[in-house]
Amino acid sequence: MAKDSSPVRFGIIGCGIIADIHAQSIAHIPEAVLAAAYDTKQEAAVRLTEQYGGEVCDSMEALLGRADVDVVCICTPSGMHIDQTVLAAQAGKHVLVEKPMAIRLEDVERMIEVCKDHNVLLATVFPRRMSPQAQYARKLIQEGRLGKLSLCSAYVMLYRDQAYYDSAGWRGTWAMDGGGA
Repeated sequence: MAKDSSPVRFGIIGCGIIADIHAQSIAHIPEAVLAAAYDTKQEAAVRLTEQYGGEVCDSMEALLGRADVDVVCICTPSGMHIDQTVLAAQAGKHVLVEKPMAIRLEDVERMIEVCKDHNVLLATVFPRRMSPQAQYARKLIQEGRLGKLSLCSAYVMLYRDQAYYDSAGWRGTWAMDGGGA
């Protein structure tokens, strides 16, 4: 990662809807900057960089080859995460991968292994972790108001209407989405 007081420099692979959330977050962190973006639809990368800064790359390999990218946000269809994570780790980039991390357990295990082998950090997005409800539950647990917990689990039921699946051709497919929710 960046040394001394230099900002952490991010690259985004996949400039669809979720990439905006990543770029907004990067823009709100003084110690971070969006350095580059890549998408197979170049106009999506252009739109993102015009709004949040950074340069458009004409290939994923070009983005991964940049010395000014410390961390890569992988914002592509779920079925692509394994290959892109492996390439990013091999290029010495830390990886923040969108959820789900992968659609097969063996791919998750490979992602962890390759990042460990290349001494880079790997994280995945858990967007509900900072929700008011999760923070409230955390506060109750920290205050001991629920007693001593030895096990707990939570299930959040989410509904996706057909428009969600129609909004991108990969959603709900076995190959790229593990069949969907």
